[in-house]
Amino acid sequence: DHVETVGAITGGGSDNTACGGSVISADVIGAPGASTSIYVTAVTFSIGAATASSIKLTISGGADVWGPHYLEAISGRGLHVVFPAPIKITANTALAATSTGATTCTLTANYFTAPG
Repeated sequence: DHVETVGAITGGGSDNTACGGSVISADVIGAPGASTSIYVTAVTFSIGAATASSIKLTISGGADVWGPHYLEAISGRGLHVVFPAPIKITANTALAATSTGATTCTLTANYFTAPG
């Protein structure tokens, strides 16, 4: 078993990003500030068009941290993933996402912030 300890939780929530007529290529959760990291606990992604699509999480302007994961071309398809150990994003760095395919979609990221 692996246990990851973090300092006191300083914030968190659930942030939604909609495609808004184009694929996602944007920050989902803003940088939390110096010496503070985002810990992603769950992700939900759904498409509203019959278009093959993909989603991946990245560090803002940088490396992939999860994905890409693919959905077949069926309107209403989606995925929900709960991470047994949260995905830690580098301190004071925004969490971003990139999608392909459907221009009608929603991404929700559940998270908390803590020193790290």
